[in-house]
Amino acid sequence: MSSVLIRRSVIRGDARTYHDLELDTSKLTIGADANNTIQLRGEGLERWHAAIVVARNGTTQIRGIGKLKVSVNGESLRRSAISAGDEITLGKNVILVLPPPPGFTLALQIDPTQSGQQENLEASYRTDLLQTNISKRKPAWILGLLTLTFFLLVPLGISQFFKAENGSLPAVFSDAIWAAGEVHPAHRFATAGDCSACHNKAFTRVRDHSCTACHESVSGHATPHQMGERKLNEARCGSCHREHNRPELLAIQSGSDCASCHAINSLAADHPGFVNYPNPERPQIIYDHTSHENKHFQSTKREFKCSNCHAMDPAGQHQTIASFESMCVDCHGDAGGEVSSKVFHHGDQIVSAGPVALFTLPRLDLKTLSKTPDIGAWPEGSRRGSRAGLTRLGITPFTELLLSTDPQTAPALSRLRQGKVKLSSLKKADEEEIADAITVIWGVKRLLADLAENPEKTVADRLASVVKQPLSERHLAALTGQIQTEFMQDVIANWFDDEAGQTLIEDLKGGPEVMIESVVNAKSIKSSLSVNDLPGATWVRTGLWQEEKYSVQYIPPGHNDSFIKMWLDLSMELQQIAPQSSDIKYGVREAAATLFEELADGKAKPGKARGAGRCSKCHSQITDANGIRSIAWKSLQANPLEQNFTRYRHADHVGPDKEDVCIDCHVRAEDSDVLSAYAKDADATEYVSNFQPLKIEMCTTCHAPQ
Repeated sequence: MSSVLIRRSVIRGDARTYHDLELDTSKLTIGADANNTIQLRGEGLERWHAAIVVARNGTTQIRGIGKLKVSVNGESLRRSAISAGDEITLGKNVILVLPPPPGFTLALQIDPTQSGQQENLEASYRTDLLQTNISKRKPAWILGLLTLTFFLLVPLGISQFFKAENGSLPAVFSDAIWAAGEVHPAHRFATAGDCSACHNKAFTRVRDHSCTACHESVSGHATPHQMGERKLNEARCGSCHREHNRPELLAIQSGSDCASCHAINSLAADHPGFVNYPNPERPQIIYDHTSHENKHFQSTKREFKCSNCHAMDPAGQHQTIASFESMCVDCHGDAGGEVSSKVFHHGDQIVSAGPVALFTLPRLDLKTLSKTPDIGAWPEGSRRGSRAGLTRLGITPFTELLLSTDPQTAPALSRLRQGKVKLSSLKKADEEEIADAITVIWGVKRLLADLAENPEKTVADRLASVVKQPLSERHLAALTGQIQTEFMQDVIANWFDDEAGQTLIEDLKGGPEVMIESVVNAKSIKSSLSVNDLPGATWVRTGLWQEEKYSVQYIPPGHNDSFIKMWLDLSMELQQIAPQSSDIKYGVREAAATLFEELADGKAKPGKARGAGRCSKCHSQITDANGIRSIAWKSLQANPLEQNFTRYRHADHVGPDKEDVCIDCHVRAEDSDVLSAYAKDADATEYVSNFQPLKIEMCTTCHAPQ
């Protein structure tokens, strides 16, 4: 939920006043209809003209509703990102996007003087009574006296009469006389009995934005302003959801109410056919039912039943999906198991994993570098060190990403990457490339020294300028894998300390002048944490660390590893930061993409990823309404308390004594290529399911006229 400030200026004569409205919502609608969040008047406006949406990451977008366009800074667009300083034109109205005050995500100002309208806009809102010469004072007094008489004096007199006669008041004189009706328990709990939570003004009906402020998304729900039928376009939430009337069920059940828009006499004859029901989009978790039943379950001699993975929720409404630990671990878990050992030769092990290199000393072309200014200490044995997980440049993706956030190292690193220069082969490198290589080498040593001093602070400092939200203690604990400072100090001592007592820190102090200043004064990167803010006992599920062949390696403990998961989420986010001319921002995007490919095995075909850490084997990428990509870590589970557009209870159709009758309705599509739907850039709404779409004939077999 976002805090939005709407400022509207009002002109009375020569004076101008401002009225501010504060809303907690992430979506505002604009148009001439009174049900809009922002109602505007004038020519060129549709009833529902545009919508402004604030995404969870803080970005804001405006889009025309339906086929309409909006004008942003003079350019006519279907949709556009907006920020402070932008000018939105709708008809003759101009809306300015202001810098939001503290505590607000978005601020808008509507100024009639900037809309080009010469008349006073208040005139367009006058009532019929005001437009006549009849005074409002006399009718107001009459109405007030009548209200006082019939709703206060008369009930009070009658109640006193009953009390005098019977000694008590009858139930009819409770405060229920003032109430519109009982409120649904869910609404009563959410609002704590505060009518103003839904009713913005006294004695006015609830606006749609009051509903959508809490109900941001409802699975399978009809969206009136995106539907084709005219009547549904003009419908309010309250047209179908009646509060205060039948609190046990908010959705209307009267056939006459539905028939006002939908004229259906017979389900078989009049109901439209189903379209891709019940799954309009591909599942978030990649799973091929056909290959598992016909191939994997047969090879392991296990029975393939729907109830193995799907169980009915307590309400009997939906079929839930079992967790990885209860459903998949027997085959895709530890290779020591009798069943799982039979499938690992296909490369399907996804719990146990080989080590992942966080930091590896680059292999350097010491022969070429010996002709240049001194690069300081460098272990001879590193040339025979680990080759695991190195990028073309010769460093690990983790190292490349952290170096890309360093303003001293990032420009040189970016030029070497673009020139496809390898640190291990500099024979053909020119003087500028050699100089860049030396800068990167000193940057690598400084990064290693920082990690040995304080891993959490190093990660926080280097990512502070590029992440959207400050990293929490739990984030830092996961991103560093809770690596111990003592372990890192032992590692660099083994690599760099010589017999004369020279340490890595001493070596850095003897490096280039710019490097000396950054090490001694620590001014190169602004810290986002204080010493007291650093993680202490924050617990996350992480694996073990080891040092082997001049490489610091992380060993994941199994499925749902915090270290791998957090770096995948972060690298996915950093790939989508706004492109800028800055070498830092450019380098971060490139390095984040490399790291993501390394961890998620994005180059492999879906369902064919190798080993642990290759999460794209099961977890797909999803894109939200604002075009922001993320990883689907969990399957979509139906909410048993959520009231869907279509009411269907599995318990009523399956029953307790019926085993695996799912296939009576969910018929397998044997030749379907499920994995093709998860190819890169594939449309989530255009996928081939393992099951044939449900047809209306399945329902009319039982639901037919008697």
